[in-house]
Amino acid sequence: MVNAPVVNLGVSGSSPMLAWVNTTKLCKLEIIPKAVVYIWTYPERVTVLGKNGMVINSGAWNAELEPLSRGWIYHDSHGLEYLRQLIDSCSQQWKCPSYHYTICKNTQEHIPELEFLDKFDYARDRQHIGIETAKQWASVISSKIRNDL
Repeated sequence: MVNAPVVNLGVSGSSPMLAWVNTTKLCKLEIIPKAVVYIWTYPERVTVLGKNGMVINSGAWNAELEPLSRGWIYHDSHGLEYLRQLIDSCSQQWKCPSYHYTICKNTQEHIPELEFLDKFDYARDRQHIGIETAKQWASVISSKIRNDL
């Protein structure tokens, strides 16, 4: 829709922290895209980084097992402020425009510079977005990029 190659770095069940880690790695490689799009997930999600590249993504689904995630869930102001800092850091690292969206209405209410992307249909699991929502999001985002570039 933007007539340019697109790379999707989305990782299922990941966190804002992992988006920042991946951003940092790409910028170190001096990758300079035409634009970067972030769809920020729930701020209470945490990525635990371990030795040898081990990654554990955690959130409400496994907070009992992962103490770091449990702490962020019960202290949501920390997660929201951390997300605000990650958004700023990611934007500053790129030498191109970056666009920031969220799927979390509550997050958008606390960080108004994020554009909220609403869901209106769901996948078979009734939790993730459906095909029509994905198409709508792609249309909105690609239109914005085309208009700006």
